[in-house]
Amino acid sequence: MNQKKLSLCMLIFCFITKLTAQEFNAIILDSLGQKPVVAAHISSSKTGIGTITNENGAFAFTNFLAGDTLTISHIGYETIKIPFNNPTLGSVNTFYLVPDMVVLNEVVVSNDVVSDIVRKVISQLEKSTITYGKAFYRQTSFKSEKPTEWIEAFYDLSYSKNGVAKIKIDQARFARTKYDKESPFLTFTNFSYFTVAANLFASKTGDKENRVAKPFSQDFIDDYIFYLSSSFQKQNDIYYVITYEPKEANKNFVNSYGSFVYNTSKEQLVKYSVFIDHSLGVDEITSYKGDKKIEVTNSKYAMEFSFSDTNGSLEFISNQFNYDFLQDEAVFPSKVQSSFVFYQKLDKEPKNLREAGLELENVSNFENAKYKPKFWKDNPVIKLTKEEEAIINSFEKENAFGTYFK
Repeated sequence: MNQKKLSLCMLIFCFITKLTAQEFNAIILDSLGQKPVVAAHISSSKTGIGTITNENGAFAFTNFLAGDTLTISHIGYETIKIPFNNPTLGSVNTFYLVPDMVVLNEVVVSNDVVSDIVRKVISQLEKSTITYGKAFYRQTSFKSEKPTEWIEAFYDLSYSKNGVAKIKIDQARFARTKYDKESPFLTFTNFSYFTVAANLFASKTGDKENRVAKPFSQDFIDDYIFYLSSSFQKQNDIYYVITYEPKEANKNFVNSYGSFVYNTSKEQLVKYSVFIDHSLGVDEITSYKGDKKIEVTNSKYAMEFSFSDTNGSLEFISNQFNYDFLQDEAVFPSKVQSSFVFYQKLDKEPKNLREAGLELENVSNFENAKYKPKFWKDNPVIKLTKEEEAIINSFEKENAFGTYFK
């Protein structure tokens, strides 16, 4: 190949590379109410990479290829496919999802039917095969309305329908408002939960004390009541919403309650929601050395696991922790919100994966490492809201960020 042809090829390659690196922005709205569709799942047919819509129904995508198709799905709506032959770049595209959930008249099912579904879910979780992939974690913490902490992390991991099995942090960044003994706040409350993994099923151990009771755990299954609370139809599939609650409060372990959505036609779990009215140890404040009298009360976790309605694979986990932070006589309503998105599947096991555990991903790694802004500018995964962008900008002005490269 002569120099002229080579230069032309390089120019074309650079143009294509630049084109595909540009960001495709879109917002997903309900076709009837024109309201944002939150936590819709978007995936690429060519790369298998995915993301979810944020609180404004918005998402961004950079990993598209010629001939690609984006699939946008949500449990309450018809799935749509967007051919990506000529993506509209440089502007915000709007797509509408059509509600596709018909609430059925009151359905009466026997306890045996509900019990059979619970047994099937437990068996499916226990026997679900391991998948290798990449996940993205984002956490924002607030004391009253003031943001106090920002955490993002890219993971290599192995996981199944039951949750995370092994992990390795690939890259991460961390920022925290400058700590003041006169105005203390909590840190890393949700991060720890995701780091140790949040499995739905647990095999029988015989030891219940000081554990979180889960309805699909073999140790706690007999401590729960299950009943059908509603049902709906989507296309030809029938879904049951089954509520679970402990038979009675037990002081020896932490009680949880909630519901799950089960596709009876495909016999697979679609969504699992759990509430825990407990601090999970966050209220055991020992590191504070100031003069203020501080306390954590009214703790409440709300977690949700979402699965693909097509193949039942785990797509994302969300977690919101609300509590009151008492400082002397003042009460500060506080919250920590986070998402864990399984955005890409891998063909083989990543290197150096380890059993999930608090001691394996020490938080000091975030605090002491350097920060590379360009990497994070080009890697949103979940599109930032304007409020989140403002939080990041405020932390950057304070030079509060760090990043961890393993």
